[in-house]
Amino acid sequence: MKIGIAFGGGSSHGLAHIGVIEVLEEAKIPIHFITGTSIGAIIGGYYALHKDANKLREDAKEVLASQEFKNMGFDLFGDSELPKPFRDIVHFMKEKYAYAKSLLKPYIIKGDKLDLALEILFGDALISETKIPFAAVSLDLIKGEDVIIKEGRIRDAVRASASIPGVFPAIEDSSKILVDGGSTSTLPTCAVKAMGADFVICSSFMKELRDPGELQTAFNVHLRVDEVVKHRLNSLNLLKADVIISPKVDEVHWSDFSKTDFLIERGREAALKSLPRIRKELNLISRLKRWSKQKIVK
Repeated sequence: MKIGIAFGGGSSHGLAHIGVIEVLEEAKIPIHFITGTSIGAIIGGYYALHKDANKLREDAKEVLASQEFKNMGFDLFGDSELPKPFRDIVHFMKEKYAYAKSLLKPYIIKGDKLDLALEILFGDALISETKIPFAAVSLDLIKGEDVIIKEGRIRDAVRASASIPGVFPAIEDSSKILVDGGSTSTLPTCAVKAMGADFVICSSFMKELRDPGELQTAFNVHLRVDEVVKHRLNSLNLLKADVIISPKVDEVHWSDFSKTDFLIERGREAALKSLPRIRKELNLISRLKRWSKQKIVK
């Protein structure tokens, strides 16, 4: 029985993946394959390399507290700590400023800032050196195909998977333009199955489509269409998972990386809630396999 885990994208929400990993490790649930998209690729890639949940938690907190990470500028998108209604006003102004920058430039945050943070985490370690087979999922804008990256430097693979369109520059070579895989594969369940997983656990932040409210501009309409398309694609990917772990993290803004411990704990809570089902499903499959072998012998 080969167990794979797919870590979904979700920016800061992805820190909850750390709590999921901690619980699975403590429960001695074996992980044979790991795939990830965006922040899921970063978290999954680091765990695949070291296979140590404690090290993952400590090193993630160290990187998030570093000046290199703070220089990336995620506070451009975040919510202010000011009380209402001032918080809403500041958030509105930041949002419009970000939109304006995205209309004038191909990206908002320079890629070398992300590169530096990933270099601190991964150095020049290769995917072939991971203790658990790993793949990152990206999207090729030229062919419109998902790309499963299973070789080369880990930091290059996760960089391609985490290049949020319009936020970070895309990764370009002679034949591909790679961006964040979340556009078509926020939940990389197909990738982990392709690696050979018989049983797939998915750590996901997918939620029901929210009410869009009044769609007052053409830009808002296009954003809503994109949201609906992503939701449909991700719903199909979820069908390929045997167990879905869904940390409750909605109250944290996607760009707020300051609530690490809170997000990790939400991941732990969700994983602990799903643990009985994981064990039940695995035990059932094991019994069916033993029964099948006995029938063949007879």
